[in-house]
Amino acid sequence: MTLSAHPPRIGLTIRIGVTGHRPDKLDAPPGHLAAEVAAVFGTLRTMADSLRDTIPDAYDGGRPVLRVVSALAEGADRLVAQAGLDAGATLHAVLPFPRTEYQADFPDPASSAAFHTLLDRAAAVLEYDGRRSDSPGAYEAAGLGILQQSDALIAIWNGKPAEGRGGTADIVGQAVARGLPVIWIDSLGRRPTGLLTADGGGDHTVAPLPGLRDRLATVVVPPTPAAGPHGEKGADLRRTYFTEAPPGRSWGGLFTAFAALVVSGKPRGLLGGAGFDPQASVEAWRQELAAVPGLPPPVPRFVLDGLALHHGWADALATHYAGLHRSSFLVNYLLGAVAVFLALLGVAVPAWANAGTVAELVVIILIVANTAIGQRRCWHQRWIDYRQLAEHLRYLRFLAPLGLSAPDIRAPAHLGAPESGKDWVAWLLRAIVRQLGVPPVQMGEAHREAMRRLLLDGELMPQISYHQNNAARMKILDHRLHIGGNVLFTVTFLACAAHLAVDHHAALAGWLTLVAAAGPATGAALYGIRNHGECARVAQRSAAMTKELTVLADALQKTPVAPAGVEETARRAAEIMGAETLDWRFVFRGKPLILPV
Repeated sequence: MTLSAHPPRIGLTIRIGVTGHRPDKLDAPPGHLAAEVAAVFGTLRTMADSLRDTIPDAYDGGRPVLRVVSALAEGADRLVAQAGLDAGATLHAVLPFPRTEYQADFPDPASSAAFHTLLDRAAAVLEYDGRRSDSPGAYEAAGLGILQQSDALIAIWNGKPAEGRGGTADIVGQAVARGLPVIWIDSLGRRPTGLLTADGGGDHTVAPLPGLRDRLATVVVPPTPAAGPHGEKGADLRRTYFTEAPPGRSWGGLFTAFAALVVSGKPRGLLGGAGFDPQASVEAWRQELAAVPGLPPPVPRFVLDGLALHHGWADALATHYAGLHRSSFLVNYLLGAVAVFLALLGVAVPAWANAGTVAELVVIILIVANTAIGQRRCWHQRWIDYRQLAEHLRYLRFLAPLGLSAPDIRAPAHLGAPESGKDWVAWLLRAIVRQLGVPPVQMGEAHREAMRRLLLDGELMPQISYHQNNAARMKILDHRLHIGGNVLFTVTFLACAAHLAVDHHAALAGWLTLVAAAGPATGAALYGIRNHGECARVAQRSAAMTKELTVLADALQKTPVAPAGVEETARRAAEIMGAETLDWRFVFRGKPLILPV
């Protein structure tokens, strides 16, 4: 396949959920509710176009997509769905039961025909496997699924308290609790349409509808970049990311070669950039999805079309910039030791004193230049952010087809991190999820079994293997660098002792002085590499992840395919891996490329 020139941009999508009463509680004058809903969509279209115009380079430049997310029940659900379609919106449906069971809610032939007409016009349909023995629970699950897929909620509601689970008032309360904007259209036609801003147990406050624009802006407008951990101004990756291009050859493989040499004695991967191929990740996902028995065809299309290329680019770019950053700090530390050696070369060989000084100056210039280039090009920041993006997109591969969203992993306050969800990575993830939409699946035993196999064989087992190998490799790397430092300390001690014994021999004493100074400098360089690479901590974290994920995989193999069983396991897997990614991010966020002083 042809490699795209840049990471794919996303379209601006604004999702409008709907909840409301069935016809027996829609007591407004004839035509009133339809007119109010049509006016709301007119306002939403104006707001969407206005938001796009204020951030023209954040999305793909196409007209914003309005999407209605509805359960298609009689009354409010269908009224909003039809009005949205008439206004040019797309329709996604979330049903509490399989469609064949749900249509029993509509015994009237005309109502049943209307249901199927809207269903046929829906771009995606998620069918939950609710049980009639727990109808309130089924309607509640569909309502919560709609909230999860919404940026704002249209509620055609009489304002009365909830009468049970899954009803209009219950879903409105859940939306308010989540901070979701609620556009309240009074089903009695007595109040003006506006934003529900408070719920006082029957005493509701409504704000003017234009205030919705600011609420939507907090979701769809990318945030202003935050300063780095040391107050430095970084790249505006909101824009830089979409201009990234396939890199040429670089020295980004130097750290990998160094680590391989220390661990196995065989350096490899000296040049970075040569294997840059975002499409390789797409093809790997395609093969993994194809290997899952019983996975309905819409699921691979949903994942590959909506997530795979985004992940491929983020993953490849993260690997590229990780190589550049790691190789740069490796070079800095090693050149620092070389500079000390050159500075004292004249002590051992006086004739080379001037040449050594010149060479030292060249090495120092190389260190400064390497550091300045890495800082200016933000290799460190790009690595951290792109890796976080790639990891969260990978979790969505098994969460989204189950109708789940990525967990909100919040950093402890003492880390001094930006507020959760306020960085550009979180913004882009939300934009991708909004564009992705409702998974076109029918929940049930067959789908859960297929997703169980995908989670187990396509995610947990590869991650367990990765962490096992990484823990072993980083432990060896840390140990051998530590041993190397000890050996250099011993050599330095012996050189100092020998210097005392041969002080009368000027030539030999000069060489011993050189060894006594260069030994600690090289040992310090090895310690700096260990510390900057967090070899011991990474090894410990990977060992812990191996245990955590193994427990989860063992439990998943025993999990019966039952409602919510696979979903809970998938959510827990994402929480574990998300927490590990967060810990990794804040450890290495404090390891920028600096001078080795």
